[in-house]
Amino acid sequence: MDPRPALDDEYGHFTAKGSELWRYLKSPSAAGEHAKSRFDQWEMLEAYGWVEQASSAKQGEDFGIIDGIDHILRGAKGTQVMWRHGTTISSEDLPEGHVYKATDALYQNVFLPEAGVILAFANDGLDSSGNEGLNGFMWDDEKNHLTPLKHWSDVAYLSWKKAVSAEVADIGNLQFVLRRTVNNHETLGVLTRILRDRYPEEEWRWIAPFWPDKEVISWDDEGFKPMLYTPNVRGAAWLLIQHSEIFRKKIIRSVTAYFERGCVDAHPNLLIEIGDQPSVEGGR
Repeated sequence: MDPRPALDDEYGHFTAKGSELWRYLKSPSAAGEHAKSRFDQWEMLEAYGWVEQASSAKQGEDFGIIDGIDHILRGAKGTQVMWRHGTTISSEDLPEGHVYKATDALYQNVFLPEAGVILAFANDGLDSSGNEGLNGFMWDDEKNHLTPLKHWSDVAYLSWKKAVSAEVADIGNLQFVLRRTVNNHETLGVLTRILRDRYPEEEWRWIAPFWPDKEVISWDDEGFKPMLYTPNVRGAAWLLIQHSEIFRKKIIRSVTAYFERGCVDAHPNLLIEIGDQPSVEGGR
């Protein structure tokens, strides 16, 4: 079933939050206490209950042809990493003094620092799966504490840092994040709304096209700010905001939506382009 366009209230919420996030991208200090992540060593993942279930060296060719980014991946080396939040951490193990229960959240990504690419595959994080029923029990906010090291942006940064060290690559060379086969209903609802507003009389265009056709939502387009705050894009924004010096104060310049050729999955890709900030004259 095709995703419904986001309703006015929902779209307005994403627009307002995306405008705020855009301001933080251009000036990270505006994010206040959230401007910098305290998680800066990859060993912290294990300390906060994350278990590295699989890690393997990869070549770009190992994933077959990935439309939209294939030309960048050819010959690139990288690491595929799967982290599962599978260990309960007791109050004695960390300075916070809380028990952080295992949640079974999962992050599976491929980091190719030479190519400047993160391939985001299966990412079922705590924020996306909610607080009920995690790991077979009903969550009680009064008694249970979610691990503070829970966001995709933190897990991705620490994994990227480790991959860069292994490849002796430039840690600031991040050019693209590919969110493959996006199925989040909020993200798809915002995307459908953007395309509906773009092509109000052509309903068949409210769904992303098959590659090589594509829908590019650039930083100066009307729909960019609501797209920026969607669950599948805002993690990349926070990655850049909270590590702005590492990534040389880069921003998200566009989000491109498309289906891969021959795709049998009912969900599109989102290719997030990362680059330099727009000029003062053009940066809205």
